[in-house]
Amino acid sequence: MRGGKVELVEESTGRVADKRHWPDGLHAAVEAKEGVRLTSEGRILGQVTLQHFLRLYPLLAGMTATAHTAPRSSRRSTACARS
Repeated sequence: MRGGKVELVEESTGRVADKRHWPDGLHAAVEAKEGVRLTSEGRILGQVTLQHFLRLYPLLAGMTATAHTAPRSSRRSTACARS
């Protein structure tokens, strides 16, 4: 708390994060607990689904933990099919 306001501090820089608040009423709850004047809640101006957001990118890549073992198991099944 500084100057009668609850302010967030950036972890990486140690500086005050200007105009940032915790979501879902958490910031207002901390302000109420500390007994400072409540600031107005932010408004959600728009929403986007994850699928629509990812469509903004021309190429996507993924990673799986089973990729390492998959080639071995597919080779075994192919060898068994040939026998």
